[in-house]
Amino acid sequence: MTDTVLYGAVPYTAVVLALTGLGFRLAGFGPPVTARSSMLLESRVLYWGALPWHVAILSVLAAHLLASLAPGAWGRLLGDPVRLQALEVLGLALGAWAFASAVVLLVRRLVFPRVRAATGAMDVVVLLLLLAQVGLGVYVAFTLRWGSVWYLHTAVPWLRSLVGLAPDPSFATLLPTPVKLHALLAFALLALVPYSRLVHVVTFPFRFPFRPRAAQVWTAASGVDLPRPVAAVLRERALEPQVLHEWNPEVAAAWQRRGRAIATRNLWISIPALFLSFAVWMVWSVVVVRLPDAGFRLSTGQLFWLAALPGLSGATLRVFYSFAVPVLGGRLWTTLTTASLLVPAVGIGVAVQDPRTPYPVLLALALLAGLGGGNFASSMANISFFFPKALKGTALGLNAGLGNLGVSAMQVVVPLAISAGVLGALGGAPQLFVRDGVEHRMWLQNAGFVWVPLVLASTAAAWLGMDDVASAKASFRDQAVIFRRKHTWLVSWLYLGTFGSFIGFSAALPLLVKSAFPGVDPIRYAFLGPLLGALFRPAGGWLADRLGGARVTLASFALMIALTLAAIAFLPYGGAPGRFGPFLASFVLLFLLTGVGNGSTYRMIPVIFATQHARAADGSPAGQDRAQRAAAKESAAAIGFASAFAAYGAFFVPKAFGTSLAVAGGPVPALLGFVAYYATCIAVTIWFYARPRAEMPC
Repeated sequence: MTDTVLYGAVPYTAVVLALTGLGFRLAGFGPPVTARSSMLLESRVLYWGALPWHVAILSVLAAHLLASLAPGAWGRLLGDPVRLQALEVLGLALGAWAFASAVVLLVRRLVFPRVRAATGAMDVVVLLLLLAQVGLGVYVAFTLRWGSVWYLHTAVPWLRSLVGLAPDPSFATLLPTPVKLHALLAFALLALVPYSRLVHVVTFPFRFPFRPRAAQVWTAASGVDLPRPVAAVLRERALEPQVLHEWNPEVAAAWQRRGRAIATRNLWISIPALFLSFAVWMVWSVVVVRLPDAGFRLSTGQLFWLAALPGLSGATLRVFYSFAVPVLGGRLWTTLTTASLLVPAVGIGVAVQDPRTPYPVLLALALLAGLGGGNFASSMANISFFFPKALKGTALGLNAGLGNLGVSAMQVVVPLAISAGVLGALGGAPQLFVRDGVEHRMWLQNAGFVWVPLVLASTAAAWLGMDDVASAKASFRDQAVIFRRKHTWLVSWLYLGTFGSFIGFSAALPLLVKSAFPGVDPIRYAFLGPLLGALFRPAGGWLADRLGGARVTLASFALMIALTLAAIAFLPYGGAPGRFGPFLASFVLLFLLTGVGNGSTYRMIPVIFATQHARAADGSPAGQDRAQRAAAKESAAAIGFASAFAAYGAFFVPKAFGTSLAVAGGPVPALLGFVAYYATCIAVTIWFYARPRAEMPC
């Protein structure tokens, strides 16, 4: 009887209380339903509490919801031990992150007098309940291992029975006591939604990304300057130029007043666009592994060409893209380049459905995938204009690091998307193939089609939410001066060692593993290295802001040499089978260091150009201002060109492995070549940037 009440009646009671209370609130009884926050009372601590809280808790809730709505797809995702362990660690980390953020929000409510004055008893109760809920979740994740698996067989059937109005408490009774408390507390919080600030979960602050440019000031005489209707703001942003005519992020007062908000908005629109660009750019690294299963009869050399050509075209496009933002504006260029991703995405989806598609067509589509690779140069150049020098390393690290996550996300999403007809009839018919005597179905076209709706959304966001910086305007001739700067070529050489390795290994590793360890499915592990490389890129920028870019870059290259030699030691040799686990671990750590080196090398570029122009400027304020503006333009162009130069790694690394396998029968010569290159990078870093009395310490 108790189980029936707790796990059959209580959930429905919570839903009824929530819907009833919400109905009364929406009908005008009680305070209005809004998404307004206490930011005007205190904003700095709120930022560091609310933003991580929402990112972490929404990610965890999304995982719970996905498992409940699509248990079959979730089960396939967890079928691989590596993915299972990675998701368990990620879930635990997100839970701990959410708990720490909730503590910050609670302390803020109690410590800051202005916030405390606006805090009611229900606010404290809700925060304490959220802390208890998240704490229970962390405890369950830490003590009851593999919860994402047993959740499918206990909690999911119970929740689905509730939704189907046929409650079956027997599934809930199988759960451990902490999990039962976790579930009941969730329904208690649901019941409190209409009666607390939790009601904001049914709203979304649509006005926030599109709020008017004018500052909103509270005064006793004028009251509050309310924002205009959303439709009017959207119409203005869609039809009129959005140009920041006065923009100097180095002026602290202007930066704090409105500059930080504008720069942050542009950054968080840029990141998803760059994320999708990397996903589309590298999608062939997964597609080529599955082409034989789809009926394509291609040699290993032809497959390596398909994996390498996006790198070649992407790197070449970056040369031109790196100068486009000052000519056309960041808003227009980001919109156009994001929309261009539809061409390779749709083209791949159509072409792979027919194994009779000519190989030249596949080559052309591989070249078109380079459109995604070109976007990095313009994206980084654009974001560099928005942030002050002290924050450039972190901002560029976030843009590039979270954008680079598109590679690892693609290597997780595409295998899942092609394993099921996730697009229904729109996705086309599956391909059938037999492996180990068992017939399998595959929707390889989803590798391209799955990105189409996301690209459309990101394109709209770029046009409606981004800005152009008037002071960033410059012709190609103005920017071409960087080719006469020695340090443009030196930092490009260094960045080829870090980013060229990251993107080249991302493209080549699946085929390399398949050739060196034939019994291993490379798709199961391909995402690990790019994931860590992308996640640690912001850390490289952050460390460089504090320790100096040259020091961090130097340490990265030294450790990259050691790990490359370790990977060689674990390869098959002379009849010995090799050790795949240590080999993979060496490569994953190598990816991590490329990410750190990417962030630190990019941090060096604006410092180098700012120092160079500051030395040449006269001491007057006007001279210093001209030096700052020239340094900003040249460093943006150098950032773009360095990314173009380094992106050739996406072509040469796979081709180096392919040639090494064809000539020597293994990848060792290619890996030794990379070791030699890293040694030259160490020499350049020490001589020009890291030693005492270096020409350009940074």
